[in-house]
Amino acid sequence: MLEILPHDKTLPMSALWAEKVAKIAVIDDDKDLLELLKVYFERRGFQATVYTAPAGALEEIEKKNFDLVLCDLWMPEMSGNDFVKALRVKNRLLPVIVMTANNTIDSAIESLNLGAFDYITKPLNLSELEVISKRAVAQSELQRKYESLREEREKDALPRYGTLIGKGDKMRELFSLMTRICDSISNVLITGESGTGKELVARTLHSKSKRFKSPFVAINCAAIPAELLEAELFGHTKGAFTGADRLRRGLFEEANGGSIFLDEIGEMPLNLQVKLLRVLQEKTVRPVGSNVTRDLDVRVIAATNKDLQKEVKEGRFREDLYYRLAVMPLHIPALRERTEDIPLLAKHFLAKFSQYSDTPRSHIVGFTDEAMAKLVSHSWPGNVRELENTVERAVILCEDNLIGSDNVRNVNENSERVSAYRDFNKLPSISDLENEYIKFVMIKTNGHREKASQILGIDRKTLYRKLNQNNNSDSGISLSGGRPEAQVSHQ
Repeated sequence: MLEILPHDKTLPMSALWAEKVAKIAVIDDDKDLLELLKVYFERRGFQATVYTAPAGALEEIEKKNFDLVLCDLWMPEMSGNDFVKALRVKNRLLPVIVMTANNTIDSAIESLNLGAFDYITKPLNLSELEVISKRAVAQSELQRKYESLREEREKDALPRYGTLIGKGDKMRELFSLMTRICDSISNVLITGESGTGKELVARTLHSKSKRFKSPFVAINCAAIPAELLEAELFGHTKGAFTGADRLRRGLFEEANGGSIFLDEIGEMPLNLQVKLLRVLQEKTVRPVGSNVTRDLDVRVIAATNKDLQKEVKEGRFREDLYYRLAVMPLHIPALRERTEDIPLLAKHFLAKFSQYSDTPRSHIVGFTDEAMAKLVSHSWPGNVRELENTVERAVILCEDNLIGSDNVRNVNENSERVSAYRDFNKLPSISDLENEYIKFVMIKTNGHREKASQILGIDRKTLYRKLNQNNNSDSGISLSGGRPEAQVSHQ
């Protein structure tokens, strides 16, 4: 018979290791042992509940917040191992200590493999059981705190796919499609308005693919003169043309084994489209001036802000090249189509610019409700790029802990102007655009005529004349005392 020694009430054992009373469920078909364990643990500061039937205990455990379970290995209704299996389905963190006879050690070890915390042999050494129980409860509490912190962190973390941020349905659909095609060798055509992040999508596709250790080479097809683009893409031999003083590998060869990103593919000249089509079909490249072709293993990711199907109909883009590129089409929604992502992106850019600004901006911790409402209601014709620039400007201007609506006051004014330009009947004349730009430069230079004339690339006399014209046409720029002053209307 096990003897329970009297407990020293001056120093409760539970106070040594826990801030709360630990609740223990004890399961055994031996009622005498259950009573003994209940008295023993309660005298030591635990709250013990006993069960003779494991099935009933499972139902109670699901309702009550126990910290530990003691379970006999052999019971008529259900074995201890079956109990551990069933409990792990309901609660994976609740620790279980299995009580077993010496001749069933192998079964006790099996219970550890099923997820039990530990086992103890009968007849029980109560002091040892108490030590094991305390260790189990303490470890379980740490695990619960960790899980709670992890859940909070995941809740607060920005929903990302690589470096892309978004939680709306359209972005989740994009992320899902990217996941399915990232390891494919098929060509990808990314479409979307300017500023939506097409190159970021391309880089994320590459980084998520099996080619991530190989080169990612990007080129803007609109940024290079047509006569030089072929040599840039495919390379050239020495003497292939004037100025070709050495052999040079093209970008396709530089990207061999990896991915090449052809941005603004819709701007590629038709004669070069034919040569690109041959490269895609034959997976070989021939440098300008060479008769030798070289094998390629390159994934082509192209992007455009144009409607290529419309370009095909109007004869500005080859249909066969379009279908060769658009094996895996990806469309990035405009920011105005995913307004639920604007607060996420704004907070991301705030963290970015408050950290990397030339002057310390760590005092800025967020946006006022009015400022965020203004950002969300803006149409963002420049998409994510415009939002990024707006937040960067707001971080520089903000002197308070929160970015206010005054710091983002230009967004609605700019959107109305751009939206007006989208209407064909309201398209501005060259003179209107010139006047708008002069007004913009004068505002940025605080009415400094000499600095403004340098930026505009005109002499001061011409600037005076245009300013007088603007003044007479109610442009918002006035001349006072012979010097123009910029006046900004705040909305």
